Amino acid sequence: MDMRCDRGNMEQRVIGVVRRAFLLCAFVLFGVSPVWGELEEQQSLGDGGDFDKAKRMVESSFSYFESGKYDEVLQKLSTAERIHSGVPEMYNLRGAVYSQLKQWDQAKTSFEKALELRPSFFPPRFNLAEILFMQGRYIEARKQFQLIVSQMPANDIVMFKLYLTYLMVDSDVTEAMRMRDAFPFSGESPLRFYVLAAWEFRRGDLEMGKKLVEDAKKLYRTEDNKIYLAAFKDLNW
Repeated sequence: MDMRCDRGNMEQRVIGVVRRAFLLCAFVLFGVSPVWGELEEQQSLGDGGDFDKAKRMVESSFSYFESGKYDEVLQKLSTAERIHSGVPEMYNLRGAVYSQLKQWDQAKTSFEKALELRPSFFPPRFNLAEILFMQGRYIEARKQFQLIVSQMPANDIVMFKLYLTYLMVDSDVTEAMRMRDAFPFSGESPLRFYVLAAWEFRRGDLEMGKKLVEDAKKLYRTEDNKIYLAAFKDLNW
């Protein structure tokens, strides 16, 4: 077997699953999808029966999260935690709720707990960087996104958020321009449209920014646009 080809196939599979993980959640900046588990190493986090029961309860909470029923989500997660406290997705979803409520310390603690249980779990790693971004701590967020990019360089949303951390800092706009010009137009995702739209919004050309967003909406599926629109919403664009 050609191990280089096998590695390339796995990297592409990882990228696809990460994209789906984000898209399963209305608050798409927080990937809280159980599908990521298919790429995790098999590991025992406790006795299977209670673990599986707790995980199913966590998964059933996603619809409440998407509907903005955060109290209900927290109640269900507390119940799940009493059944089994070793489910990483439980703490990641709890962190997403606290992030939406702007309770940053609780969010950070929850994401760190998810990573403690499963160090290779991508969503809480991204989310820890994201809560820094949401607080306007762009340089700190940049360092975290750079770490993720060093391990997953082909992930569109991580590269996009890294680009925004440069664009939002006046002294780093030159680097943002370099990144803007380097983003490829693959046709597979609306990334290029949103990179250009962000540039226009940042320099005050709202009309051009909105046009680029509308073009992306016409050419790509709603779920493909959602992840970028959520980032713009956080920036009040």
